Amino acid sequence: MTKRETYRARLQETDPAALEPLLLEHSGLPGRRANLELAAALGDWLLADPPSEALWQQLEGWIALGADRAPTNARREYLPFCAAQALGACHVTAEPLRRSWIEARLRAAASDARWRLREAACFGLQRIGEQDPDVLLGLLRGWLPDVTLTERRAMLTTLAHPPLLERADVVELALELADEALGVLEALEGEEARSDEARVLRKCLEFAPSVYAAADPGRGFALLRRWAGQESVPVKKIVVANLRKARLARCFPDEIEGVVSVLSFAD
Repeated sequence: MTKRETYRARLQETDPAALEPLLLEHSGLPGRRANLELAAALGDWLLADPPSEALWQQLEGWIALGADRAPTNARREYLPFCAAQALGACHVTAEPLRRSWIEARLRAAASDARWRLREAACFGLQRIGEQDPDVLLGLLRGWLPDVTLTERRAMLTTLAHPPLLERADVVELALELADEALGVLEALEGEEARSDEARVLRKCLEFAPSVYAAADPGRGFALLRRWAGQESVPVKKIVVANLRKARLARCFPDEIEGVVSVLSFAD
């Protein structure tokens, strides 16, 4: 059994009252890396065996823990980190009101000041997409009218998930969102361009398009080539960062050469 499978078996045998202490004990926090396998196992368990009402109450309490009670790298940060992923797994079997509540909580987590919560939001959204891609696409499109920079980052990171990109319509939305995000980033000026929100979006754009291009080289490299020809130096650097990813560098030398041919940096 893998670590994830071992954790799932243990979670299934754990008394609900002992679940929180178990998660905290094995959280890996404080530390450089939270226990990703245990958090994933919790989602696996609750997908196969939907939570009781008592467990729903626990998940609701954990996801509500703010940075004042569960600060970055504190052990208790692991509880909302796990809850965001678990709620994504529970979405498919939840009643409509709870589904809407889960979607709102994941959107809020996507803009949380704690980076682990932002990652957990993407994991939770990916869980929704794995069960029903159409629901995920509709959910993300619903963000667009008033989407923030950090929400854009969450959308792009969520879709940079190979199992989701097996569908052409998911790739289409991913490339559309990447194109829009590059345009938004290019247009930022002054303090907004130097903000933390712009920084995290930029970091996401340095890898996510490469995942999309690996899934659909034709459309993906067309996007990179078009942006490589723009005047913005920061955008050109984003294109270069994607071309250097092993998923592209190892498999698409001709396509990369085509993008590089239109790259130029003024002295």
